[in-house]
Amino acid sequence: MAVRVGVLGVGTIGLEHVRRLGQRVSGAEVVAVADADQARAASVAGEAPGARGFPTGRYACASRPPGSSCSIVISALPRSGSAAALITLITAQMKM
Repeated sequence: MAVRVGVLGVGTIGLEHVRRLGQRVSGAEVVAVADADQARAASVAGEAPGARGFPTGRYACASRPPGSSCSIVISALPRSGSAAALITLITAQMKM
């Protein structure tokens, strides 16, 4: 059974996480990526079969549409935005 991964922030480091999860981590499936730059999110999602790009982590890891539920979330956001994004996910009672 695959571990469903959401990646928040897909700049250089987030992109590297997506690539390594797909190429080197057995049993990991990147299902969602989120970035404020929606075009970037869509582009990076294209590197992970079946992944979708979203403008925010809230939608990326929702347990119902529009997103896919995530087993885990990796934050590759800048420090200034990481805590707020993760708190939003937790308080929205998203399945993580």
